[in-house]
Amino acid sequence: KTRKIERTGITFDGEFFKGLPLDGRFEKIHGNDMKLIKTHVVTESDLDNNNHVNNCRYVDFVCEITGQKTFSDFNIYFAKETVVGDEILLYEEQTEDGFIVMGRLKDDTTVFQAKGRAF
Repeated sequence: KTRKIERTGITFDGEFFKGLPLDGRFEKIHGNDMKLIKTHVVTESDLDNNNHVNNCRYVDFVCEITGQKTFSDFNIYFAKETVVGDEILLYEEQTEDGFIVMGRLKDDTTVFQAKGRAF
């Protein structure tokens, strides 16, 4: 109901990994010279079972913007859920070693950030 993580009454008697996932290998994604490439208005075909945009669709947006279907390196950060009718402004910046693509709402709220390198 709140869309936030809540504690449950589930107990786990097995073993679990106590380390940090991925050892903090992800760097923050920042663009310096982002250019608006296109906009996308969210439709029902973009949604998952929770009625917000399926995370895979954001990867599709990156592929459309960059013209690439395969990457040698790719990181994406999901920041905000979007729903039917939201207009996502899609920005791109070419970098020395690849690209950055960001999706933002009109109020400048970041929806997702992606950074990668094409083959």
